[in-house]
Amino acid sequence: MTDKNSLGIELSAKLPPAAADVAVCVFEDEPGAADGELGELVEGLKRDGEFKGEAGTSLLVHTAGTDGARRLLVVGLGERADFDAGAMSRAAAAVVRRAREGHIRQLNFVLPPSENGRRMIRAASEGAMLGLYDNSFYQKREDETKLETLNLVSAEADAEQTAELLKEIERGRIVAEAVNWARALADEPGGTLPPEVFARRAAEMATAANANADILKFATDGFTNAATAKVGTSAIESRKLGYLLWSDTVVANKDELLYAAIQEARAMFEAGYRPPLKRLFPVAGRNAKATIQGQLVNMRDGGFISQHDFHISSLIADVVTGGDVDAGSLVNEEYLMSLERKHFCALLDHPKTQERIMGMLQTGKPVRN
Repeated sequence: MTDKNSLGIELSAKLPPAAADVAVCVFEDEPGAADGELGELVEGLKRDGEFKGEAGTSLLVHTAGTDGARRLLVVGLGERADFDAGAMSRAAAAVVRRAREGHIRQLNFVLPPSENGRRMIRAASEGAMLGLYDNSFYQKREDETKLETLNLVSAEADAEQTAELLKEIERGRIVAEAVNWARALADEPGGTLPPEVFARRAAEMATAANANADILKFATDGFTNAATAKVGTSAIESRKLGYLLWSDTVVANKDELLYAAIQEARAMFEAGYRPPLKRLFPVAGRNAKATIQGQLVNMRDGGFISQHDFHISSLIADVVTGGDVDAGSLVNEEYLMSLERKHFCALLDHPKTQERIMGMLQTGKPVRN
């Protein structure tokens, strides 16, 4: 789903002597956080009006080796009176984004002094991880240099407190990764349910309709909806199509989504929620696969899909129906995922699949072959 970014966050009490790239925070009404020549450089930028320290602003400067640094990234925090953990988090996110734009691999981030240094370190960690998020995980992109290490430089990081501060960094990381995961879910395009989920949904929908219902109809309907990219025009229709479960909560007003989600998560926690146990479920079997393939043959012969489309769809149908098994055979998701993995690896070796991959990488447009 997402292009998983990994960022190592470290902690030190002083700026390393060989720090090539350094980021510092600047208040509108106070001197910069850096000392020595870097501090003088920041003051020069403010004095000349090149950088004022306004919240949400940043500037990347080449320093010609000032205090050993090659580049200096200054980030505005606004006025000191307005500075809080939220401002620290937003500044850290801006630092990470600018570092990515500047093709910086390792960055030392000098944190401003604060009465609550531990909270600010956690906020910096959380903001840095939030700044990594990029919703273009399905779009073409050139090879880019990623930020690998962020060293937080804080006067709080003495020998006695380092262990506790590292725990604060980890807490910030956990929160941010959960937020990024939720953001990625929201950015995920429709129609991306994997075949094994369609197979399980078909069994659940058949059971919900009638204890003795034939899974064939639900499996073929689910496959057809996916193959034709049918879109649910409402939550109710999406439930009927199998894109949503009937147990999923529907919120009519989008402005209430976050509140409803938070309340439901709290209720689940208070109720002692545990993930459901993995269980076996029936699949439609080889007869359903033959029915689906009959539909695919008509589409291929009618010119609606190519031969390679037919090949790919047949493999997906094999997974959705459970492979070469009898109707009603009980399987688990691991079995279907192994079947999907086998077909996926076989498709990667197919020349026409490789043509499609190269076409998308080179032109950004799908190749129909």
